[in-house]
Amino acid sequence: MSEDIDLVAAEHECIKLMVGYCVHADHGDAEAFAALFAEDGAWVQGSGQEIRGRDALRAYIRARSPRVLTRHVSTNMLVRVVDAHTATGVAYAVVFRERDYDGAVPAPMRLPEAVIEYRDEFRYTSDGWRIMRRQSIPTFG
Repeated sequence: MSEDIDLVAAEHECIKLMVGYCVHADHGDAEAFAALFAEDGAWVQGSGQEIRGRDALRAYIRARSPRVLTRHVSTNMLVRVVDAHTATGVAYAVVFRERDYDGAVPAPMRLPEAVIEYRDEFRYTSDGWRIMRRQSIPTFG
């Protein structure tokens, strides 16, 4: 029974990282976003550009324009725990974006800009489960 509880707990923690990635990116919370990753973790963008390490991830989020509003509607999250220290995952996200946001709510409704498939590698660290690598694969755009 304990192994089953550990498995469910690991899956839950990894899914929280997947959700946190979308929420913290959307709200421009650079500290919280970077903390989702292992110290040497990386995000590989759809273009293939890799952003590695918490400092680089923080800088990326801080550099985003406040005039851009995004919302990732994330779904179909599936995590497979490989062992006590590693897991993999996949999730989809529909991305809405307003590139000239003036702060008024609600923002104008637009069609989704993209559908992204995320492929994740997780690692258990001294800080708990963290994203080791997240690859963004544009499926529709």
